[in-house]
Amino acid sequence: MNNINISFNGKLHFLQNQSGLICASCGRKILSEKGLKDVRRVLEGKKGVSLAQILEKYLPFFNAENNKTFVQLFELSKNPSCSQMGIKNLALHLSNKNVYSSDMNILLHNIFDPILYSADHVVPRSRGGANSYYNFIPMHRSCNTQRSSESYSSVLKREPQFLNNLKKALFTIQDRIVSDKAGTTHFGINIPDDYIPRVINSFAQEGVNVSFLTVA
Repeated sequence: MNNINISFNGKLHFLQNQSGLICASCGRKILSEKGLKDVRRVLEGKKGVSLAQILEKYLPFFNAENNKTFVQLFELSKNPSCSQMGIKNLALHLSNKNVYSSDMNILLHNIFDPILYSADHVVPRSRGGANSYYNFIPMHRSCNTQRSSESYSSVLKREPQFLNNLKKALFTIQDRIVSDKAGTTHFGINIPDDYIPRVINSFAQEGVNVSFLTVA
């Protein structure tokens, strides 16, 4: 299935263009839609910078579960015989129908899809979870797919580092709520003031205590 055709409910958009968000599952950075546009702008306007240098910037976003296609492209871009091909021709060189497209937007979505923003339901909809901002946390699309509808109490037992990753993700958001209250508008999105206490309640329904967060 082509993930770029996912239609987001309006409430899912409240963090979609925030740069520098942290994935609550793996603790790595999430690439926003705005960030993806910046990738294209850099790729199309690069002067005196190799493709490998551009792609290397995004390696820390990926992990072993979601980086196969990207790493293939990165390794090819370091090859002298491929370094001047450009990202379209490199994707074609891979002969991978999942990444090749003549349209740059579709191509970049497919390459970077695993690390693009997705909003995961804290309480899954299959168990009555609300389709609202207080039941969403930011997550890579690949991490979201991997979690499926597993309860977070089960995730915590299986992955002890999850709580630290979640803490990083929520503190990142909380910092931006404080910034917005102070009058800083450069984030461009109005994060609801009550997001943190309400998402804490959502996790409590899942048997996960995140009351360590301080609420401004």
